[in-house]
Amino acid sequence: MKRLCAIGFAVLVGLLASPGAVRAAADDEPTDETVAQLEDQRLRSILETADLLHRNDDDPGAIAMFRKALALHTADEELHWRAVAYGDWLACRALVKKVDPELVLGLLDDYETWLGDTDKHPSRLWWLRSIALRRLGRGDDADRLADEALAHEPADARYHMAVGFFLLEHSLYEPAIAELDHGLPHADDDYARGSFLLGLGIAHIALERYENGVRYYEQCLELFGPPTPRSNLPFIYRDAAYACLNLGRYHTLRGEHKQTIAAAERALAFEPDELDDVTRPAFARCRYAIGEAYLELGNTEQAVAFLERAIEMAPDDASFYSILGDAYAKAGDDAKAHEAYAKCVDLYRDRIKTEPADAVPYNGLARHFATHDEQLDEALALSKKSLELRPGTPEFLDTLAEIYFRMGKHDEAMEWINKAMTLDPPPRHFIYYEQQLAKFEKAKQSQ
Repeated sequence: MKRLCAIGFAVLVGLLASPGAVRAAADDEPTDETVAQLEDQRLRSILETADLLHRNDDDPGAIAMFRKALALHTADEELHWRAVAYGDWLACRALVKKVDPELVLGLLDDYETWLGDTDKHPSRLWWLRSIALRRLGRGDDADRLADEALAHEPADARYHMAVGFFLLEHSLYEPAIAELDHGLPHADDDYARGSFLLGLGIAHIALERYENGVRYYEQCLELFGPPTPRSNLPFIYRDAAYACLNLGRYHTLRGEHKQTIAAAERALAFEPDELDDVTRPAFARCRYAIGEAYLELGNTEQAVAFLERAIEMAPDDASFYSILGDAYAKAGDDAKAHEAYAKCVDLYRDRIKTEPADAVPYNGLARHFATHDEQLDEALALSKKSLELRPGTPEFLDTLAEIYFRMGKHDEAMEWINKAMTLDPPPRHFIYYEQQLAKFEKAKQSQ
């Protein structure tokens, strides 16, 4: 029904904006100014219709509608750049979603012609074209076009940075790496070099090449120095910490807990002297990761020390108290363990009460109950609520699977963990999902 409404709206726009409709609506011959206004209105309507089609999961329809917009030109600079931004986004989205590459090439042909001489970085379209060509099996043509994109303005670092970050913004990580690698040698100051390294770090982390990503972040921060007020550097330090945490998680899934600690300590090595609301949660989580790893290694004293420090830095993070309770329990302090668990539950319940539309606390509390074999019926209801708020979230499906496992419903557990695996494509968390599936299968066999 939504798609039919979208298509009906598109047809209506075309009829209302046609020359015949314009003539029928006017008693006198329109002036040049009136024609320009009508053209602008038509362009706006077409862009809105294309977006409506996209939001109804009709990307081919959105592409076809946008190509109609490319028959129009506007003197309104803001409207022109709105169309440019939409064209960039639509072409990239089509490639990321693997829409028919012939359709993408047609869009790029029309779009590049429409841009003419107004676009400062046309080689980004060459990159997009090369990706579509490769998907059509035309590898030689794709390589040639990619080489042309790299060779364009070879000594202009700013140019390659702009194109590289454009590709990053649209999740085209491999070509972004190629463009940034190409431009990095031409960067002539620390800020420019740091920016290239930052982009490379982002791309490698997104591709789950965590060791490379962390290394690039470290090199970047050596050049940037500590954050300054009113700069974007706190966000970079935060993201660098999360890069290290991703590397640590990679090791944790393989049972390499000492390497997990080393990864988190790499983040602590560049922790700013003064933390703010941006950086504090990330570096608190680094201490949490170290504490959790020490707990796995059986060193409860160190585990408690790092977890308590994490809680000092982020006292409202309920998940910290759950693991702290486990550390106290392993250390034999049942009273403190009970106190930590109670605090965990209270914090989650408070968040559910104050933020009822946020799925995260429902999943967090469900996860806590499941992993401690408590209140499994409530855990199931909480998990289902989290998925009602954010359907298809792999991490939430994993919680649901864990709850069914704890209930002894192993078929349901395997069903939902397989669903999580299909929605969270490899290599992301894949080892973890395989471990969960093996655990569920083993439990079923031993029934």
